[in-house]
Amino acid sequence: TAPTPIETCDDDYDGFANFDLTIRNSEILNGLNPADHSVIHYPTEADANAATNAISNPTNYTNIVANQDSVWVRVTDLTTGCFAIKELVLIVNPLPIVDMPNVAEYRLCDTNEDGYEIFDLDSRVALILDGQTGLTVTFYQTYANAFDGVQPITDLMYQNQEQYVETLFVRVETQKGCFVVTLMDLVVDPLPV
Repeated sequence: TAPTPIETCDDDYDGFANFDLTIRNSEILNGLNPADHSVIHYPTEADANAATNAISNPTNYTNIVANQDSVWVRVTDLTTGCFAIKELVLIVNPLPIVDMPNVAEYRLCDTNEDGYEIFDLDSRVALILDGQTGLTVTFYQTYANAFDGVQPITDLMYQNQEQYVETLFVRVETQKGCFVVTLMDLVVDPLPV
């Protein structure tokens, strides 16, 4: 059977990423003793059959075909010389598409004239997603928390913590776990008189 595909997230919207091809070696060997077998990766099936043009750095391989590619793994019995070849599929999952480095400001009038207002963060999700589906949007007070996906703002009826202008960090994540972090300023505008 074919090994489980290796999936990773795109990091710059180009469909290419680095893969550690060796993470599937145990699965490919399927109980065979690694001391008795070689596992070598090749860019094409023809290369694998001919045992030529091996991938020189299988722990840091960049796919050649955007978004989904395959490499070929040749497992050779070191005693007999017999070999088998398996296809290993590489998948680059896309990042969500959002305005970067920030989404539109969320502005409210300062009805209490104190620089603080209650912002309905949930009302901004549709604007941030711009019609995309299957994505999760969460809000954070720090970039580190947004990047790590920890301590999100849970009360989406949020009162700004910094008077007049506060920047929140917005994490937009796909079902595959690929994410981007963008910024959203909360602005409390003074009343004209």
